[in-house]
Amino acid sequence: MTQEIDSNNNEEPDSLQISELQRSLREYLALAELAKKQGIADSRPMKARLYLQESQLLAIEYLRRQVQAYQPTDEDLRAVYDEQVSSFTEYHLRHILLKTEEQAIEVIKQLDRGVAFTKLAKKSLDYGNKNKGGDLGWARLNTWVPEFAEAAAKLKKGEYSSIPAKTQFGYHVILMVDEPRVPKDLPPFELVRAQLIELAKQKYLGQIQKNALVSP
Repeated sequence: MTQEIDSNNNEEPDSLQISELQRSLREYLALAELAKKQGIADSRPMKARLYLQESQLLAIEYLRRQVQAYQPTDEDLRAVYDEQVSSFTEYHLRHILLKTEEQAIEVIKQLDRGVAFTKLAKKSLDYGNKNKGGDLGWARLNTWVPEFAEAAAKLKKGEYSSIPAKTQFGYHVILMVDEPRVPKDLPPFELVRAQLIELAKQKYLGQIQKNALVSP
C-alpha cells in the first residue's frame, strides 16, 4: 500500500493540471497588483503579516538546510541509542512517604541505626503499599514524578536516600532494591540505525532552535 501511495505521489502533473496552476497564479498576481494599487500592502497590519510570513518561510528553509547537511556520527547515534535504552530501563524501588521533611529525616536516621526499611514503611502515607514494605515493584523512571525519578536514579542497589526527595505528595525516602534492568527484547544498535539517524536529526533540530533563542 505504501508503494502505491508513493508511486501516485510521484506522477507528473498532466497538461490540464499545469494549465489550472498557471491560471491560478495569474489570478493571484493580478489581485496582488490591485491590492498594491489600493495601498493595502502599505498598511501596518499587512506589513506585519507579510514580515511574519517571510520570517516563517526563512526559518523553515534555514532549519531544512541545516538538518539536511547534518550527518550524525556513530558517537552521536550511540548517545541517542543509550538515551533510548535508559528510557526503557526498569527500577525496583521501595519508598516511605512522609508529610514533613523532619519526619523523613528521622526515618533516615533510624535506617542509619539499622531499623528495617519494611518496618519503617508502616509509617508511610502511601496506603497502597505501606503494608508491603513500601514496595513499588519494577517500573520505568518516567512512571514517577520528575523529582522522585531524579532522586531514585542516583541510588545504587541497596542504597536509600540520604536526603528526602520532595514532591507534590510530600517527602520520600527511597530504597533501590535491585540493580536496574534493561528489557531483553530491545533491538540491537545496528537493527535500528535508520531510526536512530532520524532521532539524532530531531535532537539536532531541537538544539538549533534552542540555541537560536539565546543567540545575541
